[in-house]
Amino acid sequence: TMPLQSSLPASFKHLYTEIIAYLNQQHIQPTQPPMLLLHSRSEQREDGLSIDAEAAIPLLAELPGSTQITSRTLPSGLMASTVHTGNDLSLGQAYAALHRWMKENTYTFVGPPRLLHLQRDEHMHPDQYVTEVQFPVAKQYE
Repeated sequence: TMPLQSSLPASFKHLYTEIIAYLNQQHIQPTQPPMLLLHSRSEQREDGLSIDAEAAIPLLAELPGSTQITSRTLPSGLMASTVHTGNDLSLGQAYAALHRWMKENTYTFVGPPRLLHLQRDEHMHPDQYVTEVQFPVAKQYE
């Protein structure tokens, strides 16, 4: 669990840096956008706002991993997704839209939400960030 700063991905920047350094050692060039797997909602703690999340970079091939980095294949399956343009503080709008769609179409969660950072750069204005929000889902039968 990591304390959050003003921008969620910035809080995980050191983790992405570790992953990129490991990939460079393995002579692997990432081709997919970085992502976060969100295992819990944010919680207020003594040291600030915290969330249980994993920083990840999708790869075309599995690697052995290291003491700090694990390599695994995420489960495939049906995803409810939407693309959000704007800063991280307004991502709640994307979550609300997906929740509404899931309820209207009788889908249920089957895994942790995923955030794919499609366009994000330290030189970009946060209002220009493009993030895909994915919810692993299954049809709910009554």
